[in-house]
Amino acid sequence: MILRLLFPHLRRSKPGKFFASHLLTFYGQLCIGGPKVDDLPKQAPIEVRERIVGTWFDHSEDRLPEKRLEKWEVGQLKAAQLRDEEEKWAAVRAFLYSVCLVLVLYGLGAGVNKAASGVEARWAKHKAEAAAEEAREYAAKRDTLMKEWAADIAGYSTRKCIDEVSDLRDRKTDQKRDRYTALQQGCADKRADIEKLAKTWSLDDCTKAGVQLNKVLADGGTHTWVDELIFRGHCYPTYGDALKERLK
Repeated sequence: MILRLLFPHLRRSKPGKFFASHLLTFYGQLCIGGPKVDDLPKQAPIEVRERIVGTWFDHSEDRLPEKRLEKWEVGQLKAAQLRDEEEKWAAVRAFLYSVCLVLVLYGLGAGVNKAASGVEARWAKHKAEAAAEEAREYAAKRDTLMKEWAADIAGYSTRKCIDEVSDLRDRKTDQKRDRYTALQQGCADKRADIEKLAKTWSLDDCTKAGVQLNKVLADGGTHTWVDELIFRGHCYPTYGDALKERLK
């Protein structure tokens, strides 16, 4: 009784089929293969041989029925002998299937990687061509824009000068560098007013501006002359270590 509870495959009644049997059936059909009717002994009736072939891996139950079937047992003995021969090639088939699968996955991976590299190269080329075209277009209208900028900047307020210059912390194109120069010249008479406005900034104001500045610098930007006036002229001399601690 105890053995039957611990080992259900030893039970003689209520035959059934375990998950392991389904799994082994799939493995046998895929990697091992089975005999044909003509491979079995001719002494066995045709219906017996057909049953053996049909149930070579796919048995309807895992345990013997209560009543012995002598013909079935003889057939299974022959089947066991054939399995011994087939097992020699099972490992070979499994290895070959695995190698084919690995080669297919490797080929797919290499193809995807090559395609991605090609896309990146084309995108880089496109960006370079677009930048060159933009530079050519700007060069053709540079003088006109410089005059327009100078006229506009002459009417800027102190706050407007600060905002416009701060927007040009990233100056990687000729157009942005020229506009920065125009702002530096056009807002030169606002330097004293900028320093005066900066002196009204609290520690929180300096902290907020410092966080924004550090973010731009981390992305590859650079300081501006307005930053020099505000931070070196007021924020750091006034708040010193307290500001540095906040901006860590």
